[in-house]
Parts: sequence; C-alpha cells; structure tokens
Amino acid sequence: STSIRQLVGCVCEIGWLCKRLRETIDASTAQPGIVAQDVPDLFLALRLNALDSGGELMLEFTVTLGFYSAVKIELTDYYRSLAALENQIGEGSDLTLHRLLAWVKGPLEKLQILNILVVCSI
Repeated sequence: STSIRQLVGCVCEIGWLCKRLRETIDASTAQPGIVAQDVPDLFLALRLNALDSGGELMLEFTVTLGFYSAVKIELTDYYRSLAALENQIGEGSDLTLHRLLAWVKGPLEKLQILNILVVCSI
C-alpha cells in the first residue's frame, strides 16, 4: 500500500542521508596531507591549520573542518544508537515498521538539517 511505501521510504532516507553526509565530508576534507579521520575536533584543526604559508589565519578552512568534525560525531552517535536497536532486535524485541519509524524520526530530522548545512558549506 501507499502508506507502507511512505514508511519504508522514510526509513531508507536515513541511510541515504548518512551515506551522503559521510561521502560529502570525506570528499570535502580530502586535502594533501590531511585526512578527515585525522581531524577529530576543532582544536586539532586549529593546531594543524592555524597558519598558512603567509602567516595569516586560515579561519574559514578551520571552522569548516570543525563543523565537519561535529557532523561526524553526530553520525557516530547515530551509528551507536543503531547498534543498540540492532541489539534489541537480536534479543527478540517486537519491532514493527511503525515503531521503527518512531525511533528513526528524531535522527532523520537531525540528519536532514545537517545535510542542508553541509551542502551549503561546500
């Protein structure tokens, strides 16, 4: 039915958003000598990129790396909660599509907003 397709679409959208966010951030932070995983927080980004060759502050790049780092933390939190959900399912929890949608609603809204922000930051 149409309502079931809409529910499945919402559940699938969250996976698509996670993949898109991760790929966009990884592609945007692919700088020579700097890998996205090497920049876990804003403070490390500040230490790595505080000064360019002319001695001027590279604030825009540093803020962008800090923002991307915060998005990666949000993704990690989502993956952690997804693992907890998988654990509940493995223990025999009665999970319906409606319950799954209720669980996904909050993270889905957050990831939709983060996706908009990441796309605007490119």
